[in-house]
Amino acid sequence: MKSFITLLKDLRPHLAWIFSGTASFIFAYILSFGPILIIQKIIGGTIMVQGTEHITEDYLFGYVFVPIFGLVLGLFQYLLLKRKLAKMGWWIVATAAGWGLGWLALAWLFGWIDDAFGYTSGWYLLAFGSVLGFFLGLAQWFVLRKQVRQAGWWILANMLGLGLTAMFFGSITSLFDTILTTALPCLITDLLLWWYARQPA
Repeated sequence: MKSFITLLKDLRPHLAWIFSGTASFIFAYILSFGPILIIQKIIGGTIMVQGTEHITEDYLFGYVFVPIFGLVLGLFQYLLLKRKLAKMGWWIVATAAGWGLGWLALAWLFGWIDDAFGYTSGWYLLAFGSVLGFFLGLAQWFVLRKQVRQAGWWILANMLGLGLTAMFFGSITSLFDTILTTALPCLITDLLLWWYARQPA
């Protein structure tokens, strides 16, 4: 029994990291409605953009959700990493910046990716998520590279995790699918963190 309790204690930080993406998704989703409701009260239920009328909530949700998710994910992961690694204060900023830059890059590359793979192709979704993972991993790498050896693998792990997540996200049919899909990138990076912990200092 004692060894089982010890095992559970050892697994807790790994489980917390794996589901940090899912928790961030839920928190960001909830927190996004506050700013949107405020804006909606100011400008009304619809918004006109380039001559086309949109529902305010639907149009603004992505613009609000994306930065909030980056900040929340960075905060959750920072609280877990600071117990094991020193000088991780920039992790929150790096995560939010990398997440935001990834979406800006996708806005610029969207047409090229669409032309290369086709909008409905699984390769399109893989490329979409991989671009996002590259910028997120690169920004976090700047913080992580001073703490662990071979930190470059972190970028590839994020590309793989978010690339696969983008592929699976289109076929989500239940809450359980959402939990598994949003946890996938963090599962892959957790395996890498486990490997880093076993490398010489």
